[in-house]
Amino acid sequence: MSFSEVRAYSYGDDPRHIDWNVTARMDQPYVKVFEEEREMLVSIVLDSAPSMLFGSTEKTKNDIALEILAVLTYSALHSGDRVSLTIPLKDQILWVPPRKGKASLPVILRKAFIPETKRVSGKLTDALSLIKGRFKHHAVVIIISDFFELPDETIIKNLSQTKELIFIRLEDPLEANLPRAGVLSLQTFDGKTLTIDTSSNEVRKAYEQRRQQWLSQFHELVQAARGDLMELQTDRKYMPALAQLFAMRKRSANALKLTA
Repeated sequence: MSFSEVRAYSYGDDPRHIDWNVTARMDQPYVKVFEEEREMLVSIVLDSAPSMLFGSTEKTKNDIALEILAVLTYSALHSGDRVSLTIPLKDQILWVPPRKGKASLPVILRKAFIPETKRVSGKLTDALSLIKGRFKHHAVVIIISDFFELPDETIIKNLSQTKELIFIRLEDPLEANLPRAGVLSLQTFDGKTLTIDTSSNEVRKAYEQRRQQWLSQFHELVQAARGDLMELQTDRKYMPALAQLFAMRKRSANALKLTA
């Protein structure tokens, strides 16, 4: 809260806010008026894992992630908030310190375009550990990822004690529903080749069981952090989902506002 002005005392005002100096000069009670400080710290974590480059539709998961990053950054800066960006990379963690003002938008977005050669071994846990160490007070932490590699539960729980966490999970349609395409040779991002029969009922059942197990672990992580969640497939429009997420968050006094 920050001091705004003084005004004449009215019935029901908190007597603790009486300005005794002004009251003495005016010979009648005056109270201090406070306004809530709206500036927030919005810390965005952008996953740079190789899996984010996958896309069976017009756009990859990374394409959508960058667009969402641009919308969130613009909205926060437009509202007068500070924005920080953290991206786990191959040999380092890219960190953009909190910036304020509309001129910061292109600076932050330029940092978000990562060469493919650096999209190896970056871990969300490392990025979140950095945020935990550098931001001791309240902040809104937004994680944009496919969450194939779940962040450490201890780090998430520790962050949730002083931070509001928002999880934005991106998914390609082919990841949600394994296509019946016969025998396929697939190359993993670490260079290995896998051959699978996508028409096999056993293979399809095992895939679905593994996916559901991973999803359950992810949802439990979000619940343990008391976080907000948005799940989006890359063939769908993300603006309605973002608008719904932030409309839901209006219940919070410190809610981040989405600017159209």
